[in-house]
Amino acid sequence: MARLPTTFCAVVVERRLLWTLAYRLVGSPSGAENAVRETYTRWYSLPPDVQERIDNPLSWLVGTLVRVCAVARPRRGICVGVGARRYRTQR
Repeated sequence: MARLPTTFCAVVVERRLLWTLAYRLVGSPSGAENAVRETYTRWYSLPPDVQERIDNPLSWLVGTLVRVCAVARPRRGICVGVGARRYRTQR
């Protein structure tokens, strides 16, 4: 059985990590996929010299993904009072 290149395996693991994190942040598979796609689009839009200056690309990707998810996440209501079942939306 042929072995896959190490770089390819690292990218697959990296993408899986980003997708899992995005899914936990946005709560839907399609939203997670869109967030990961946007994150990689931003990474590959950077000029090569800027990419080379980034010491830890995975850290950059995770930070960017969190920001993308924060913008994409729908606002949820907050509970008013202890044990209350009424919600109000955040502004």
